[in-house]
Amino acid sequence: MLDYSLGLSLSERTTSAFPVSIGTSLALESLFSPQKEPYDPQRVIPNRVNPQEYQSFWVNVTTLFRNLSSAVSKESFLRASVPELTATIEEEIDVIQTLFQTEAQNLCKPIFYYSTYKKLKSQNTPGLSFREPSTEQQKFYHHQLENTLKLLERHSDTVKVFDDSVISDHKDRSMILTHQPYDLVRFKSFERLDLLESNTGVLKPRALWHSKYTPMSGKSFTHLPFTRKLLLIFGDKYLIKPYPPVLRNQILETSINRKWSVMTTDDKINLDLSLDVKDPYMAAVIKSL
Repeated sequence: MLDYSLGLSLSERTTSAFPVSIGTSLALESLFSPQKEPYDPQRVIPNRVNPQEYQSFWVNVTTLFRNLSSAVSKESFLRASVPELTATIEEEIDVIQTLFQTEAQNLCKPIFYYSTYKKLKSQNTPGLSFREPSTEQQKFYHHQLENTLKLLERHSDTVKVFDDSVISDHKDRSMILTHQPYDLVRFKSFERLDLLESNTGVLKPRALWHSKYTPMSGKSFTHLPFTRKLLLIFGDKYLIKPYPPVLRNQILETSINRKWSVMTTDDKINLDLSLDVKDPYMAAVIKSL
């Protein structure tokens, strides 16, 4: 009876037009016609996307887990066992695979993955630091996620595991569903990579990924390109802590003076910073990233 109640609490999570957690469903609603009444029938789909124009759809299973935890009450999440969490993620993987097989004629292949970020975290760079769980709630979430990933890996051979960012072997035209900006940094391994956001369903090309940097009060990032080096400096909300404001302000000053745009190359960024950053420590940090 107890196990049944716990399972039911996850099966009754908030959904929308598809039988997956609402944040994931709202993203999929930009790709496919609804299978049932959406959570908000008045919601306007931000952009209609034809999945057949892409060859692959990368799905971060830790994003599925995050969306699942957000779709149930705090009490339900605290009570849910790791096997139940894993089974629910597996069900959502099946739903997504079926959608792409039937609604996209199997032309766009879903690829499920997660990253440990071990390679990134082992990087010996002065001042580079990472966001770690600190509160009891965050530690519990992290513990459940880690154990769910371990069980999922034992049960499934469909989930790729990276120790760094996502990389494609095929130069595909791809979409990606992830809340981790670091997953995007090897975009050059794809012919094209567009980010499909959870909850909003907005499809963002690289020119709009500047929104993934940690914001700075009163500062605009709309002209900044998205690169690995800049992400490690500016940080994000989930994985990477930003460097101190003095370094970020120096980068922004250079970006304005040197007329950077969203398409500015790594070579120009490196050259401009080598010319403008005079402080030895900051110059060494930038060079090492």
